[in-house]
Amino acid sequence: MLARIAIGVLVLAAIALSAGAFIRTSWIRTKIAGLSSPPSTDYADANRRLPPRGQKLRVVLIGDSRIARWPTSALDDRVEVINRGIGGETLAQMAHRYERDAIALKPDVIFIQSGGNDLVAATFMDNGAGRAVVGQTAETLLRLTAEGAASGAQVLLTTIIPAARPELLRLPVWNESLRDDVAKVNSELRRSALPAQAKLIDLSAALAGGDDRLLPDKFRLDAVHLNQAGYDRLTELLLRNLPDVPPARREDR
Repeated sequence: MLARIAIGVLVLAAIALSAGAFIRTSWIRTKIAGLSSPPSTDYADANRRLPPRGQKLRVVLIGDSRIARWPTSALDDRVEVINRGIGGETLAQMAHRYERDAIALKPDVIFIQSGGNDLVAATFMDNGAGRAVVGQTAETLLRLTAEGAASGAQVLLTTIIPAARPELLRLPVWNESLRDDVAKVNSELRRSALPAQAKLIDLSAALAGGDDRLLPDKFRLDAVHLNQAGYDRLTELLLRNLPDVPPARREDR
């Protein structure tokens, strides 16, 4: 009887390990595929229904889940917020929808927070391919910033938010090299010249005391997402960096 129980336990353990390995492999493949997958068209209908700009400052937030989860109710009534965040999206995907989901909406301000998913994917690639993704991430963020500024919008480009401590369930797909890659991209952004109508907002400084490698627990929802305190800080930073001139006083672009 005990022998049968032991065999049953071993079989269940083997099944669990196989299932875990399959899930891990599928997750990694999905992350890497996001570097070349087609962009989302989730906001096509919302963009078509968007009314003309009014008296309020029109602010487009664009990026991955860190943007998509942002509760913007704390923003004051002089701001029209258009959230164009998509969970799980890479910067490579976002770049293809940037024109229609940001620039084409004729915003006064574009707030960009993206690149984290690209760097997660890079940690599972060979050294050469991974390094290329890290370099491309910084280049793409700077290119989108220049395109947004050229359209007449003020662009608030952010550094990539550092990761927090990984939770237990995330450990099978966690690679600490992510922290170094975030630091590399952020360092490149800091030393790069931006257009006159663009500004870099250093979220490592605002959230982690300048540390590119670890998000403090007080702002941590999980390894890669912010809690309410973190979003309160983002809202504070956004309000602090908004222009004072309402759209009604500008020439329509």
